[in-house]
Amino acid sequence: MNAAYESEALYDISARLIANHANWFPKIGAHEPDDPEGCDLLWISTAENDMTEGEVITLSPLSGGRWYAAHDYANKYGGWPTVWDFAGGADEVINTVVSYLETEMASVQARR
Repeated sequence: MNAAYESEALYDISARLIANHANWFPKIGAHEPDDPEGCDLLWISTAENDMTEGEVITLSPLSGGRWYAAHDYANKYGGWPTVWDFAGGADEVINTVVSYLETEMASVQARR
């Protein structure tokens, strides 16, 4: 697993996802500690070219104990388009992200 992050700086939901699927995430970025709405970045591809930095799963808190997960293309220009997203309770989000990545990782790896 990529040790270039501090697990205590991650949201618990991110740490739980990484604990069981570390091999899916070659790079991990924790949210800014002073930004309560910031997102953790769980990179699923770091294949960089002139247009993109790769692909990332973002995890961020919503109100009422809910969480938001998204699969974004980390484009260098024009923002980060979201290609998939989901919101729900922590366990529901973790299970849905795992299910999504189990079906999508082959496509992600083909784009690397």
